[in-house]
Amino acid sequence: MVTAMDCWSVLNIERDADERSIKRQYARLLKTTRPDDDPSAFQNLRDAYEQALSRARSRVDDEEEDDGNVSWSFSDQEHPSTAPDEAARLAQPEHRQELPVDDNASPVTHPAIELSWYEQALRTTPDNLHAQRQIAQNQGCDELFQQHLVKRCLLDPEDNLPLIKAAVEQLHWLTPWQKVQLRAHQSQRLTQALLDSSLPQLRTLLENSEERTFLETLKTLQQQPWLASFDRQEQLEQWVMTLLLNNHDWSPALFERLSNLFAWDQKHDVYSGPMSLWVNLVQRCEEKAFIARQQKLLAGAADTPEAAAAHLILQPPALNERLRMARLGDQAFWQACETLTSDLTHRFEQALHVFAHADLQSWRKLPKKVSFNPYLRTYLFIALATLTTVNLNPPTTKDWWNEILSVVLTFPVFAMLAFHFFMSAWRPASMLFSSMDARYSKRLLPDFLSWPGHQALLLRHGIPVVLFGSAFTTLGPLITLLYVSMVLLWIILSPYRMSLFQDAVSQRTGGWDGIKAFAARNTFKGIMILMGLMLTFVGAVIAFGPARGH
Repeated sequence: MVTAMDCWSVLNIERDADERSIKRQYARLLKTTRPDDDPSAFQNLRDAYEQALSRARSRVDDEEEDDGNVSWSFSDQEHPSTAPDEAARLAQPEHRQELPVDDNASPVTHPAIELSWYEQALRTTPDNLHAQRQIAQNQGCDELFQQHLVKRCLLDPEDNLPLIKAAVEQLHWLTPWQKVQLRAHQSQRLTQALLDSSLPQLRTLLENSEERTFLETLKTLQQQPWLASFDRQEQLEQWVMTLLLNNHDWSPALFERLSNLFAWDQKHDVYSGPMSLWVNLVQRCEEKAFIARQQKLLAGAADTPEAAAAHLILQPPALNERLRMARLGDQAFWQACETLTSDLTHRFEQALHVFAHADLQSWRKLPKKVSFNPYLRTYLFIALATLTTVNLNPPTTKDWWNEILSVVLTFPVFAMLAFHFFMSAWRPASMLFSSMDARYSKRLLPDFLSWPGHQALLLRHGIPVVLFGSAFTTLGPLITLLYVSMVLLWIILSPYRMSLFQDAVSQRTGGWDGIKAFAARNTFKGIMILMGLMLTFVGAVIAFGPARGH
């Protein structure tokens, strides 16, 4: 038997604790002190609780009496033990009359009566749920018992998950046959706990790519009686949406099957839950479809503009291959590159985590690195060769510079016409043996003869070089040396190397944009300098010019 002095130490609570604090501490200790494990400790705890509760209430009554607010009359009365059976009997309406008590008597038992069912709920496990409910039914307190059981489950749904499942199965919670009345937020929280208990299994199925089993498990879950109502079906759909958004291991095909299962319609925006949830899920599905399509293109050959764009941007090959793709690319290829870059920049930014080596900008510089004008180079070479030849045998006339200039300006034009007609006939003719030419050229010709991104061809390029070289050798050794030098410069000054030189110059000077910016900044200064020079010239003419005759 616990004495009045040590009831506070048994409860491990301060002596001035109020009734509410005593009840909370008692409920907390009941979780660790059970009558089945240690009956004597449980009885001591019970006695200490009743004594502490009595002292707290007496303290409140004394304070009210001292204030003179209320006058009480007391009579001697013994209070029976508040065992569960007796507590249930006293809980009936005919026994709920208030009885006068004196200062030394036990407190009114109504709070302890309700707490006995709270204790019953705390002592309830999935294994003894049926027996505990039978006790409550026998004493007419089934609903009161279940209310306390619901409160216990809602305080910590994760810890009480086995009990929630047992209550759903045995007490028919969350169904039309439930005895206890649940509010909307209570039903939602219990449903959420039951749904979350399926998360580990469903996540494992998605991680293992077992989408068929995942779908069958979800169908079985959808048929559970506690998900039969419309509200809980909507909660299930939102829960599935959240599951998909928090997991990346699913395919667009699974989303399509789930849409059929839940009657979602992406085209007409038929769905359950918040719009933001649906929009994010649809975007995730489109992103997955986009990633799957690009991965399929990367796995195949670059035989379409879309496939070539995927290879160039998502998995950039070696420099020579990039330049070759740019040299052979047509308008459809560049448009596919632009579309893919736009999608990755504005719609599917997260896809860049999948394609870690993607380069969204370098491809834009490739056309400049492979494009060049062969006729301009040929014209400059012929003009230089003509000027050199004429200077070897300069004319003896008085206007020999005019003759040289006319020859240098006119002869390259006629030579270019001849070159154009020759190449117009030679290109289609060389296509007849292009495959053999490319195969043997790759084997026989050294790499330094080929431009980056190009392949020097033994027949297509070699025959014109030999023909034109034989023509220039007849003009003397100096012209032959000049021809050989120009051929070497042609090989060295590839479009790619020229683009690197131009980029270096542009980086230092700002390029054409830098020139325009410099001109815009210094326009006024230039005008003033020009006007100053003009005034200086006019002043000099006035001062030092010939004197006018009178």
